[in-house]
Amino acid sequence: MKTRFALGLVLVSILLLGGCARTVATTWGYSSWYRRGGAGAMSTFETQRGTCLSELGVPDPTKLQPDSPQETQFLLCMNSAGWCTQLWNCNRPGGG
Repeated sequence: MKTRFALGLVLVSILLLGGCARTVATTWGYSSWYRRGGAGAMSTFETQRGTCLSELGVPDPTKLQPDSPQETQFLLCMNSAGWCTQLWNCNRPGGG
């Protein structure tokens, strides 16, 4: 019984730690972004996201790592187009 309880605690701890990890910004959806100048349509966001990924030559956004140079370039591209993140607003740390 104690072993089962201990294993359960370990499993819950692993799940909680894994759930706190930040995902790469190239995979963040529309709800994680906002338009610097006001309202921005989801279709406009999707178009800009695709443009930035294309300009950076990113075929699979899920393959990038958080805090990688490619992620930083993506964020700078989106910021320069007027899109800001809920996490960093329009000024990603280390983004220049």
